[in-house]
Amino acid sequence: MTRTSFTAWLCAILLASVASAQDWTRQSPSPTATDLGGLYVASATEAWATGRGGVLLHTTDAGRTWTVANLPVDALGAITFVDSQHGWIVGNAIFRTTNGGATWSLIDFPHGTLGALVFVDTLHGWTNDNYGGIFRTTDGGLTWTRFLRAVDSPGRGMFFHDRLRGWFVSLLGEIERTQDGGQTWTVVHQAPATSNLNTIWFKDDQEGWAMGGNTVLHTVDGGASWQQRSFPQNESAYSVAFVPPVNPGEDPVSYAVGAFGGLVKSTDGWQTWTVLRPGDSGYQQRTVRFADADHGYVVGADGLILYTRDGGASWIERQSGGPGGFRRLVANDPAHAFAAAEFGKVLLTTDGGLRWRVFPVDGFSTYGTIEDVDFLENNLTGWATGLERGWGGNVSRVSRSLDGGRSWSLQYTSPLDVFFETIDALDGQTALACGWNPWGLDQWVRTGNGGQTWQDVTPPSPVGVALCSDFVDSRVGYVAGGRIWKTQDGGLTWTELPLPDDVIEGISFTDANNGWATGGYGYLIHTTDGGATWERQAEGQFPLYRMLDVSAVSPTEAWLVGDESFSPWRRLVAHTTDGGVTWDDGDTPVIGDNTTIQSVAFLDADYGWVGGRVSAVAMTGDGLIWKRTDGPPQGLALLHDRLIAGEPAQLRVTGAQPGDLAGFFLSTTGVFDGGRIDLLPPVYLLAALPVGAGGLAALDASIPLGLGPLEVHFQALVGQAGGEIQSTNTTSVIIEP
Repeated sequence: MTRTSFTAWLCAILLASVASAQDWTRQSPSPTATDLGGLYVASATEAWATGRGGVLLHTTDAGRTWTVANLPVDALGAITFVDSQHGWIVGNAIFRTTNGGATWSLIDFPHGTLGALVFVDTLHGWTNDNYGGIFRTTDGGLTWTRFLRAVDSPGRGMFFHDRLRGWFVSLLGEIERTQDGGQTWTVVHQAPATSNLNTIWFKDDQEGWAMGGNTVLHTVDGGASWQQRSFPQNESAYSVAFVPPVNPGEDPVSYAVGAFGGLVKSTDGWQTWTVLRPGDSGYQQRTVRFADADHGYVVGADGLILYTRDGGASWIERQSGGPGGFRRLVANDPAHAFAAAEFGKVLLTTDGGLRWRVFPVDGFSTYGTIEDVDFLENNLTGWATGLERGWGGNVSRVSRSLDGGRSWSLQYTSPLDVFFETIDALDGQTALACGWNPWGLDQWVRTGNGGQTWQDVTPPSPVGVALCSDFVDSRVGYVAGGRIWKTQDGGLTWTELPLPDDVIEGISFTDANNGWATGGYGYLIHTTDGGATWERQAEGQFPLYRMLDVSAVSPTEAWLVGDESFSPWRRLVAHTTDGGVTWDDGDTPVIGDNTTIQSVAFLDADYGWVGGRVSAVAMTGDGLIWKRTDGPPQGLALLHDRLIAGEPAQLRVTGAQPGDLAGFFLSTTGVFDGGRIDLLPPVYLLAALPVGAGGLAALDASIPLGLGPLEVHFQALVGQAGGEIQSTNTTSVIIEP
């Protein structure tokens, strides 16, 4: 990619004003963190997806944006349309639409959970249960009649040529045929009981395929005989999509996904195949569907949505965020923030929250929980810690990342039943993890050599429960829980501070002297002398709220979050601008019922994030992140819009001095800790603009069609000619197709 090509698409430069205040915006999950399983792709731009909790998603712009609805049912499964107006959904109920999905009608159907779904016209359709039953409708889904299949076995693969002739495959290997519209069925082939057949599809009356697991069966005589074809043994066909050929003599293009990330493509009817994505990517994929040979989607657990427009050669995540409640948030600059999450995952944003990406942490399974994460200011070097649950007992682990949280390496495993709650990254080689044990075997460990070895730095007993920590630099820091401890040598030695009146769950310092600690019910304390003395604040103001976390942004300003333990749908977000003399709790995001706010990370008085979770009874997803912005962040910053191929976008430098010169730089290679310019070469100067009134320099761009998906990295340098030059934060963003 040349400098000329990038300069060409960043044209039409002009100054523009900053967007108006947005207050609170939910950023994760988007559109949902709910498990998705049903998928119908209507065209290259329109698709529908369904899932747990009655979630129904719809896009008309190739997945860039989605509308979200919740139908009144516990779970939705298969979805299909026969034209632009008539569609149906099955799951724990049956729904139908006759107006293109504008409204959906619930059909009275008290027969349990349904699986496959096929319609051949606006009147005739079929679905099945897990007890050998096939249901048929001849009036567009208003009424259904149940018939028995030949074998009472579970299955979800069905195909109909017309109103009479159809096929069904079971997980136990039966291939069944009907020639009377599903009233009677005959087993025409018995594959091994371990075949896990889940898909059957015919190109015409004679040639078809039955697939599932590692099994591919092919017929050219209308199902009279079936022959085994090839499939990679280390992959699995959990779901298969066939794209009909344009010409009758051609083979279909087909795609198969595995439950844990594998995606396989065949262009010759599974005589040969290509692995597009290996089966160790960690994604729990449920369903794949294509509109044509190029445009397709994959949906799966935790709201996974993948999109391709080039036949699977490249994929982009169309969702933001994902699983689990968030234990801790940390923000380093206006573009970079990190979240410790359940299911062994860390979430990160590199573009101010336009997109939150989910990455598994080495050493943790989906039964693990990341309790804390911390990154240096370079946003590349960081550590994560948490609890990994197992049959032999629970252990805590520490993993390290050197690429901003995209990949991790396990570094330390604790003794059994030690619970690490907090981690601090002090410099490129030094980190501190603090844990506790119900039987008093507390353990605090420190590395000074990048995790090669770990030293026990536990203070003298009794330590008390360690729940939270905060360092103001590489030497001065605090750990709190049942007690508060302070270090001035990077965690090698510790001094116990005055004993708090309650358990501390959150602690935050803006410098070595000024900080807040909070916990329990309405318990908030403040220090201005480095913890030597503490003052109780907000007494009686929030008596029923558990104070879960606090973020200090200056000696006079801080944000506080919590929830009302007896009514978890009552959240607390409070803000002080006078050192804690008064707290304003009138600025809480409107986030719906059955949610809690557990963590907070603010960069200044108006720019930051809060994180929490949906309670288990809500069944609409788990982790939730909201961002608050009231204008640009304080200080020098670089932010931009989403970059979408074929649409305009704007890069903005804020917080500069009028008359300064702002240079906008781009790299397609990456980011490193380089000092003044943190972009890996080759680096392209896109434009140099004078800073206007209000300290703003704005670069308008037009992203050409065909460019994405491509990850690009931005940074700006700002200064006067011959004077001091300042660097902004970097951003990393994927150009979306």
